[in-house]
Amino acid sequence: MPKQKENELKVVNVRLVKEPSLYSDEPITSPHDVLNLVAKELSQYDREVFAILNLKTNGQVINLNHHLQRTRMLHDHGSAHGLCGR
Repeated sequence: MPKQKENELKVVNVRLVKEPSLYSDEPITSPHDVLNLVAKELSQYDREVFAILNLKTNGQVINLNHHLQRTRMLHDHGSAHGLCGR
């Protein structure tokens, strides 16, 4: 196996792929719509996840950003329970 040079850079190729412009065709019209959409996405995680939905003014979801929480930021009474109407 040839020895790699100390200052050699690895070449990486990046390709742009056209994806649908909307995350979902279904508009968000209620807190339960948010819950249903986010629950599907986040059901795979085994810890708290912070999620942000970006919407158009007509309620269509542009994208969903989610990040794993390293520490607990919200108390039980200040969490997303309000989305469920609890």
